[in-house]
Amino acid sequence: MELAMSTSEAAAHDFDTCFRDLFPRVARTAALVSRDPGLGPDIAQPPAGSSHPRAGARNALLARTHYARAIRTEGSRVAEIQLYGASWCPDCRRAKKFLADQRVPFDWHDIDGDEEGIRLVEDRNGGKRIIPTIVFGDGSHLAEPTNEELAEKLGLARSAMMHVYDLVIVGGGPTGLTTAIYAARENLETLVIDSKGLGGQAGVTERLDNYPGFPDGIGGAELADRFVKQADRYGVELLQAVSVTSLTDEGHRELDVETATGDHYHARAALLATGSTYRRTDAAGEDDLIGAGIHFCATCDGPFYKGSSELMVIGGGNSGLEEGLFLTQFTEE
Repeated sequence: MELAMSTSEAAAHDFDTCFRDLFPRVARTAALVSRDPGLGPDIAQPPAGSSHPRAGARNALLARTHYARAIRTEGSRVAEIQLYGASWCPDCRRAKKFLADQRVPFDWHDIDGDEEGIRLVEDRNGGKRIIPTIVFGDGSHLAEPTNEELAEKLGLARSAMMHVYDLVIVGGGPTGLTTAIYAARENLETLVIDSKGLGGQAGVTERLDNYPGFPDGIGGAELADRFVKQADRYGVELLQAVSVTSLTDEGHRELDVETATGDHYHARAALLATGSTYRRTDAAGEDDLIGAGIHFCATCDGPFYKGSSELMVIGGGNSGLEEGLFLTQFTEE
């Protein structure tokens, strides 16, 4: 029996035909992935309301990939993870979200006002109040770990679905994610690789009042979630908790991108959107006092000093002023 294709099926068919003509090598790789017997049943059905011909298959494949990773994680039975932090701590929220996204069970301990919890954190960190502090079933712990360090400790799989892309973006902050959305809208196979949490520093900022389109302001975490959802909608592949270790020009308009996991991804172009890092003063003894008097994020650690008589911000410009204004709620001067 011959059946007429629906509008969405016709659009997907036309897109697949055009894509295979333009990028035959990528199409062959995608075909190999789709024939993997471990990926389960057919995935041709797009989600309701999807406006992008690739989004249905891509999102379904992503969902099964994450499910398979979760099963492998569950099979390893990482025992009784205890996460110590505070509700006001952006890095704690990031760690909680990462563990939840990876289906890793853990117990949350809010140490704000919990003397026993504070003592445990200090004991684990040589007297320093560093959160999040994550204690594992084998007795080891990680203090303020990145998502990459967490993934390595848990033994999570961190590989993309394919090995050939039109564009690889290193960095999952606002710049990387918005570029990925534009590229995917132009039907480019796009991979975003980020070593930390998607959303970049914007994602761990308590509130943004100067971002266009939000006259009443918006929370950093909410803005980052919106970036990610929009990228997902257009079929961008997002790979987090993985560092890029090298970028090599292989000639013939092809780049090789190597990650810390040993995977290699080939692309016609790469965008480096690695963001910023905290500057150090290089003063004598600075390293010994980080987490015990010296901090780099007022939002993250300012509440530890509630009731103090004096706090000092080193650095000028708008960032220094904003941090100083934020800290006035915790100290006298």
